[in-house]
Amino acid sequence: MRGSKIEVLLGVSAIVLGLTLPVLARAAEPDGIEARGKAMSLADTNKDGKVSATEWKAVTDLRFKKSDTNSDGQISKTEYEAASEKLYTRMLNRKADGAPPAEGE
Repeated sequence: MRGSKIEVLLGVSAIVLGLTLPVLARAAEPDGIEARGKAMSLADTNKDGKVSATEWKAVTDLRFKKSDTNSDGQISKTEYEAASEKLYTRMLNRKADGAPPAEGE
């Protein structure tokens, strides 16, 4: 039996939160202040100084798409763990200026 839309939405939200919390924890550190500004700047696509629900959804949709490596519309435990590890590794490899490494670094 498939879950209701609310259950699916809650599940996706939990996955996104799980992938985002390490980034937020890093951003809360003193050297993460600049990184927070860069992250918001990337999400704020219309550059109005705010991130709208549409802009936020675009960020979470992209993170979901990158995590769903087999493109089946679901994130398995293996995909979740791989995405979490990749994000954690990227955080550890941050450059001295607090900026994340370029994709692939």
